Amino acid sequence: MKMQMARTAVVCVLLSLCIWASEGSPVRLLVYADKDGSIGTGSKGKVLVEYGSFKLIEAFQEEVQLRGPKIELQSPKLLLPAGAIETGTTQWKAKRGKISAFPKPGGNGLYLVQFIGPIKPDWVRGLEATGVRVVGYVPQNAYLVAGGAAQLVRCQEWARTNEFVEWDGELSAELKIHPSLTSRAVSAFQKRKNTLYIGVQLLQEAGLEMRDFESVISRRGGRIINSFNYNQFTYAICEGESGIAFDLARLTSVLSVIPVDPPRKLDERQAIIVAGMVTNGSLCGPGYLDWLHELGFTQEQFDTSDFIVDITDSGIDNGTVEPNHFALYRFGDFTQGSRVAYSWLAGFPNGGGSTLAGCDGHGTLNAHIIAGYVGENVMGYPHVDPEGYKYGLGICPFVKVGASVVFDPDAWTNPDPVDLVSTAYLLGARISNNSWGSRQNSYVLFSQVYDGLVRDAVPLTAVNPLPGNQEMVVVFAAGNGGPSEGSVCAPGNAKNVITVGASENLRLIAYEGNPQGCERGGENATCDQDADNTDEVASFSSRGPCPDGRMKPDLVAPGTHITGGVIQAGKIGPNGGLGAADPCFSGSAVSALPGAETNWSARFYPSGQEFYTISSGTSHSAPAVAGACALLRQYFLNLGLPPPSAAMTKAYLINSARYLSGAGDNLWSPAQGMGALDLRRMFDGVPRFLRDQHAADVFTATGQRRVFIGQVGDTNKTV
Repeated sequence: MKMQMARTAVVCVLLSLCIWASEGSPVRLLVYADKDGSIGTGSKGKVLVEYGSFKLIEAFQEEVQLRGPKIELQSPKLLLPAGAIETGTTQWKAKRGKISAFPKPGGNGLYLVQFIGPIKPDWVRGLEATGVRVVGYVPQNAYLVAGGAAQLVRCQEWARTNEFVEWDGELSAELKIHPSLTSRAVSAFQKRKNTLYIGVQLLQEAGLEMRDFESVISRRGGRIINSFNYNQFTYAICEGESGIAFDLARLTSVLSVIPVDPPRKLDERQAIIVAGMVTNGSLCGPGYLDWLHELGFTQEQFDTSDFIVDITDSGIDNGTVEPNHFALYRFGDFTQGSRVAYSWLAGFPNGGGSTLAGCDGHGTLNAHIIAGYVGENVMGYPHVDPEGYKYGLGICPFVKVGASVVFDPDAWTNPDPVDLVSTAYLLGARISNNSWGSRQNSYVLFSQVYDGLVRDAVPLTAVNPLPGNQEMVVVFAAGNGGPSEGSVCAPGNAKNVITVGASENLRLIAYEGNPQGCERGGENATCDQDADNTDEVASFSSRGPCPDGRMKPDLVAPGTHITGGVIQAGKIGPNGGLGAADPCFSGSAVSALPGAETNWSARFYPSGQEFYTISSGTSHSAPAVAGACALLRQYFLNLGLPPPSAAMTKAYLINSARYLSGAGDNLWSPAQGMGALDLRRMFDGVPRFLRDQHAADVFTATGQRRVFIGQVGDTNKTV
């Protein structure tokens, strides 16, 4: 809905209508302040807690009908690895205050304390005064705390005597285990002779129990594939037999035991679409590079700012900082210097076939989508399609890229995510593109860690830690599990990352023998019908929401029939014929054309040349957004502003997104998020009110609010 107003006052509140009580019984309500700041409770409402800008009251259902959208009904649930538990039920009331196993002397146990409403600072201070340490927040309105036996007993007593505590109890083994790791599920899984991979999170200082942890793994014939520390936690990826999950969950310092699915890999036409140069579904014509120059972007600016977009993927081109493809050089000229800044293997190499080269095509194509440069002086086949659009022009054809290789060349290298991201940051990366994910849609260990790494890419647990926060803009592909709802892949479902779905490109590739214009992929192939309308979301693009109700993806970008460069056998310039791909180029991780498994020429698009290939997937939508993030960072610098934070970057992209009418839904949308990436709106010069993490804007207590009043400069613009 579009609204126009001359003067606006913006007040941010969270409104939810989640009814949990039966008709006729009292319910708890959050009643927010009116515009004048007053809060009425009605004659039947009993005030339980005062918060300033709202109150928590207890009232009957008829009171709900009087309050309307100002009311949020509170549900006494805890969202835990095992799922949601309703602490107000008889079953869980009976377990309140119970501790079945105290920690060993010198060890820590884990305990849950849930409050009756949004948590107040005084409550937290009282909780900490018992000697326990707050480990983290648990939805809804709860904290997980850690402490020795004596501290846990004091915490029990404190919880019992304070009326603002809803429920308290131990984090028992049954609450730590994901439902898919029940005995029946595990048994069925292992009957298919699949390896059971498990992720375990435990308190980092639990030295006593680390020995027990390792003993359980050994006794069950399992092994620890990888482990790493982040903040106060140790994360371990293990494999083992049925029953290992239950033994691990019984350790008092273990927080969660969840399944792990090893991650897998998930044209100028694309650039013109993300630039918003679309009218009634048709492209407005080529000229994207000239448009960037008109906006004031130059190669020299990016040389000065010198930041890098990290590509966490398979390798880029020949795996060195001197690639063979001309489009990865300044101005597409081998004499002007490479724009590949680094190439390194993160994790563990995979046997004799280990390589940093991009023989599979995935990382290389994504590098070209972000940064490929094909100059305006490069004309005609094989670089330009019949309508004048360049096959290899990226979204930000000035920026440097770096390769953090995590697929070697096809298998996951099991990297330590802290080492992965911190190394990229220390090498100069400020934006990270991740076109990979697992088949899981739950909030997994990597989701949690990436949420933290966005805020601080080089934490104290890094090999070379830095004080303070070093932010990294992290972009993830949403996944290709659509059109099913709830199919966004982890860790793309993390809260602080930018999650990108796929909209349609406008490129038809039908030819004799392939009348539907399909890529390789059999029944699941992307065909011309999925690349003929820029207002639609690709059918394969993963949809939200997340299992916990959060909306993802954040936005979409073209992801069908996307073209870009492939690894070259030697340095051949744009005027050097038809290109010569490296013999290692298998095209195994790009769509290519039907028959590409055995037909060399089918690995390339357009046919008859070897500079470029074609592919579809959110894997190729994400790098378009990563390229946009690079443009936005330089845009802020050009204006004399500090670089935008990760939060500002995400907000700016979403604020300027374009609604896709062909999706047939409203925003926020589980299919298109807040719409399609639109660079024209991002750089339209319209004044924006920007507040990027000012100290004065930090809330220090529940119920605080901040009001900003401003004058609308142009009433013809949408709010």
